[in-house]
Amino acid sequence: MYLASNGGGHSSADSISETTGIGPVAIHRLMQTLGRAELISSISGPRGGYRLSCSPSEIDMRTVTEACEGPINSTFCVLNGIPCGNVEHCGLHLLWSTAQNGLGLDLARISLADVIASSRP
Repeated sequence: MYLASNGGGHSSADSISETTGIGPVAIHRLMQTLGRAELISSISGPRGGYRLSCSPSEIDMRTVTEACEGPINSTFCVLNGIPCGNVEHCGLHLLWSTAQNGLGLDLARISLADVIASSRP
């Protein structure tokens, strides 16, 4: 959100850390993760930093969430955390997969710009 709300300029990891209160190590890891997902770009050097790769209106929250947390539509059982192989007999499978699909669709409809707009007073 910080990068989306700073006007499109580059921000250093230190300035992001200072402004958000998130530790510098966590910021560096997050920037690496978002960079691998091509959501941000980085420029090295004293005037470098990070910025979004595209407009906040072009980035949906499903993409951000999955970049940071992995796929929303998990194939792991919610009861025991192992790969689900009991689709026909598990009472929670249909409920859980329906909830995951709904969450994925909802997050895909919300852009980073929407999040920024809704967080402003």
